[in-house]
Amino acid sequence: MTSGATAGAFAPTDAPPALIRAGTAPVIVVRPGGEGPGEVARVLRMAFPDVTPVILTSGAEVDTRPGEVVCLDFLGLPLPEIGQHLRAATRTASHAEIVVFLDGADRTAVSACLTVTAKPERMTFLVAPFDAAEAAATLRSVAERARTGGQARSGDADREATIRRLEIEVMEAQARLDVALHAARHDALTGLPNRAGFVGELSHRIANGYQSQTVFLINIDRFKLVNETLGHEAGDDLIRKIGVALATVTPANGLLARLGGDEFGVVTESLSEQGIADFCKLLLRVCAQSRRVYGHEVQVSICLGVCVQKPDHDNGDLLRQADLALRAAKREGRNRYRVYDEEIAQTSIKRLSLESGLERALRAGEFAMVYQPIVDARSCKILGYEALVRWNSPQFGQVSPADFIPVAEETGLMLELGDWILR
Repeated sequence: MTSGATAGAFAPTDAPPALIRAGTAPVIVVRPGGEGPGEVARVLRMAFPDVTPVILTSGAEVDTRPGEVVCLDFLGLPLPEIGQHLRAATRTASHAEIVVFLDGADRTAVSACLTVTAKPERMTFLVAPFDAAEAAATLRSVAERARTGGQARSGDADREATIRRLEIEVMEAQARLDVALHAARHDALTGLPNRAGFVGELSHRIANGYQSQTVFLINIDRFKLVNETLGHEAGDDLIRKIGVALATVTPANGLLARLGGDEFGVVTESLSEQGIADFCKLLLRVCAQSRRVYGHEVQVSICLGVCVQKPDHDNGDLLRQADLALRAAKREGRNRYRVYDEEIAQTSIKRLSLESGLERALRAGEFAMVYQPIVDARSCKILGYEALVRWNSPQFGQVSPADFIPVAEETGLMLELGDWILR
């Protein structure tokens, strides 16, 4: 019943199609002159026996809704007039299913119609001569498709609105997640990466083939004194200013972070021995300046611990060894730097052993007192005695006070050792 051939040509005409609407019933096009629908009406009665078609005269216009069917009765209409009628019909019935009744005398009619419609997927052609029963069945199928399609299009609109709303919610959730992730990996006081961000970036670099990096750990000398004397707000202000100073000299391909408290970290690509010395001196110089903090002049200095990456290093090794170098620098005084080496490694192992053995030594009575007389040089009389504590360790032998006294002070055992001396 449908037919198509080589595209024909339409001659424009001013005659618009006349469309009718009967609720959800099909819509009939009446040709100019108001001629009756004839064969088309018989097919409509077979397809929809309970619907009385409404016929409009020529020139009427109809606005359609999704779910409706428009029937265009072009039977007996000359081909040059069909184009204008079809353009008008598809314009006013843009949401409906369209059924076009055509004469089969001109085999180019179907293909010509397809050239002027924007939505051929919503158009069905019934080409005469056709079987009325089969044509009625086709109309019923089209009507059902229009009904379900209309519901689907309405549902599609709802789904599109829901999808858009969900997309907005997802974008908002992603924005909140980005803010949370940034906060989790950055320091609120300075805006720099925090320890988690620093360790994460260091791990990322190692995983991506960076095999020659240098890690610098930085600690502000006597920062606790500033906090306790001028208050925590002054301490925060000093932290921010040191962060700004360090940022001015951190290489563009490097990483600067505040690791917590008064400790900062810097990662650079591999530097030569002289390059490390020069960069350390630069860091010491930019920080070792008098700064005004909450109305007070504060003389600031830092200590540095440095570790150079080796092929078997992971981020834990780099940070641990840089921290040991930092501790060694701080034991030497203010405004110092140390690069991790074998000496620091051995000293660290020894100090760890002393720390673990010191408390045991107090319980086991491994300490002893010796007394050195104080003599008047002129009269040679003994004026008194200087009490000296010694540690006779079965594991380490005679341990110098220069070695174990600093350990006792750091581990909090100095008071207990003092009580033992007084007893």
